[in-house]
Amino acid sequence: MRELVAVFFPDLCAACQKPLLLGEETVCTSCLSALPYTDYHLYADNPVEKLFWGRTEIHTGVALFHFQKGNRVQHMLHELKYRGNKNVGLLMGRMMGARLKEEKRIGHVDYVLPIPLHDKKLKIRGYNQSALIARGIGESTGWNVHEELVVRPVNNPTQTKKSRFERFQNVEGVFALRDFHPNGPAHVLLVDDVVTTGSTLESCIRLFDGMKDVRVSVCVMAYTE
Repeated sequence: MRELVAVFFPDLCAACQKPLLLGEETVCTSCLSALPYTDYHLYADNPVEKLFWGRTEIHTGVALFHFQKGNRVQHMLHELKYRGNKNVGLLMGRMMGARLKEEKRIGHVDYVLPIPLHDKKLKIRGYNQSALIARGIGESTGWNVHEELVVRPVNNPTQTKKSRFERFQNVEGVFALRDFHPNGPAHVLLVDDVVTTGSTLESCIRLFDGMKDVRVSVCVMAYTE
């Protein structure tokens, strides 16, 4: 019966909106092979890591895809954030996790922490897209995902159309850390959907300032050119 439904009412690819074939899930095989992968997990001093030079210290920075206006990645992010397609986040997280696991540069991660939404925005959307990506990473790697450790008590305005300095001001002090008590050295991986100036991630990274035995890495689904 499921196969019959798929024939007459097929799911659509989140990247190209063409019908998925039997055996395909979320993103079609053609798009998976054509997506603009960054391979930033393979080398140091990549563009994500350079975003934070002179601003704050991170251990590793990676992004799965290049983001450009109108490309497949933008369509996938739109599906994830605004059309309720949670499978996009889970799939991209699994793909990212597989790459992180096979490449030893990042090493073992003790805490996978998604960038949180404010409760008001979470209630409207119904889910946190960054948490879905984090769960996918956890599934692929076996690393522990903690969705409750970083919270967003301040509901700041959207970052869209703000300058780099305005973005930094807009997210300064909006995050808080709770019940974080590692037993010994710890490696934290902050997860977000997209990075442009790095201001949001920087604000979260600064939560760990002064914790000398804590290393912080960042991972995003897409890096904006």
